[in-house]
Amino acid sequence: MKHKFKLTYFSYSLVFLILLSFVTTLVTILSPIFDLRLITTSTQYILLSITFFLSLSLITNLEKIKPSLNKRFFIVLTSIYSIGYLWSSLSFLTTNQIFRKQTALFLYKIYPKTFLLVVSLFILLVFESYIFLANKKIHFLKTKGKRLRLFEKITFVSFVLLILFMFVIPSSLKVTSPLIETYVEGNPIYIAPEEITSEKILNYKSELNKPNVIVILLESISDYRVGTYGYEREVTPNIDELADKSIVFENTYATATHSDYAQPAFLSSRYMLTNYYRNFFDVDHERKFIWEVFKDKGYYTTYFSSQDDRWAGMNNYFDFSALDIYSYSMTDGKFDYGSGLGKKDFDHKTLDKIEGWLDSYNADKPYFMYINLQATHTPMSYPKDYEVTYTPDNVFSVSFVSLTAKQNSINRFDNSLKYVDEQIGRLIDKLKERGEFENTAIILSSDHGHDFNNLHDVEGHGKSIYNEELTVPLIMYIPDLEPMRVKERVSHIDAMPTFLDLLNEPIPKEFIGKPAEKDARFFMYAQSHKNYIGMVKEDIKVIIDLNKNLIEVYNLEEDSLELKNLDNTNEYDQ
Repeated sequence: MKHKFKLTYFSYSLVFLILLSFVTTLVTILSPIFDLRLITTSTQYILLSITFFLSLSLITNLEKIKPSLNKRFFIVLTSIYSIGYLWSSLSFLTTNQIFRKQTALFLYKIYPKTFLLVVSLFILLVFESYIFLANKKIHFLKTKGKRLRLFEKITFVSFVLLILFMFVIPSSLKVTSPLIETYVEGNPIYIAPEEITSEKILNYKSELNKPNVIVILLESISDYRVGTYGYEREVTPNIDELADKSIVFENTYATATHSDYAQPAFLSSRYMLTNYYRNFFDVDHERKFIWEVFKDKGYYTTYFSSQDDRWAGMNNYFDFSALDIYSYSMTDGKFDYGSGLGKKDFDHKTLDKIEGWLDSYNADKPYFMYINLQATHTPMSYPKDYEVTYTPDNVFSVSFVSLTAKQNSINRFDNSLKYVDEQIGRLIDKLKERGEFENTAIILSSDHGHDFNNLHDVEGHGKSIYNEELTVPLIMYIPDLEPMRVKERVSHIDAMPTFLDLLNEPIPKEFIGKPAEKDARFFMYAQSHKNYIGMVKEDIKVIIDLNKNLIEVYNLEEDSLELKNLDNTNEYDQ
């Protein structure tokens, strides 16, 4: 008995109850939504903990099995419950849900299996070490008499209160009815094509006969960070020059704010919420990628990407079988930066590959080329010897005032965007050198945007579906069509159908999108640790938070920054 702590099962439980109740209170206070529903939920979980620990203490206090097994049984169960409770509290603080299957699946998909195995083994080792030490250092005493009867009464009262707070009180307080009843997590949302009921925005047709086709998809670039869309810094001179010769869509919305949904949607004109969980592209819906469209027309098809296509399971959705050349960051087994399933090449190396292929290509048939450049994605990377225009790090200015973290991020992003723009310039120069620029149709966009403004307490991307993360550049260069600016709101879902329509090509039946129309309805979503779906129809934008069961409504014409939620006013009631 030497050097052992003497505790009753109830006193040991009390320590954990105090800790978990403190965590619950802290999470409640820090929650972004503090309301009656939250208070009710927090009370439920405190009562659940009290009932669990006291009931377990009563059972183990009977000591009906071998003392050593009884002791270990008690320590293991209390530890598992506490770890699960702490994990759920952290999950609730970040997602407003107690447990997210999606989060676990997301981690499973983006990290290498070896890494997850090592982390799991480490957690098990820590857990087992605690069990071993607690089993060795704690001696449990049996509770008897009046104290035991008091705990029995407290356990009964706690159980009754738990039942009331779970099944009676919430309904009487009307805190259980969700605002959104059309979505159940785990069930796919299938968005069918909308019937054509509106006028097409563009009624032009190219007369080019099988021009070369290049699709350029950039990364995490909001439209307002590009010169032709009004950005004051001159970081995109080559894109801007291309835009001057192109059809420029001034209000384009991505379908999602994270790449694993945004990229496939853009390239196949399909919403990605047709799968049960993010990153598990196991539902085999019909689909056709843009390179397949041109393969069917006799084109030589190529794919050059700086990205690791294994990221988040995207390669499970893509169909590369129709490509004559498929090159991504890990094709040669080498990469420049990143880790796990996010290993990437510097974009200038991807352009080296493209230039090398163009120099070697002399076939008679036209070619299709898909290009994906990644430098503007966090950590916003470019070679060490790249001559930057803006200082990206925390350095002192002339006034000896350190740049803010936000300004540093903007500088870093602008440097990476300028680096990307230079690669676009290289491509255009090569096309002109080969005499192909006037016989090449180009569509350029970004998979989604990136929020630097923090107007809605979020930064980055994949965290919301506000316009900072959604609106992207969309530029279509078709040599024999007059340049113009399109002000109507359009969606990525309609980008490829519009491009094909301008090229006087039919739209595949597999596409959900259609040639861009005036006042079209379209959708967007973020399905990660956050979980949103939204819709834009004319000037109205609706955002549904599927974690918190909340709704936001904005008039984009009057409130382009989405700061005035009409659902909180008398101005919007349906």
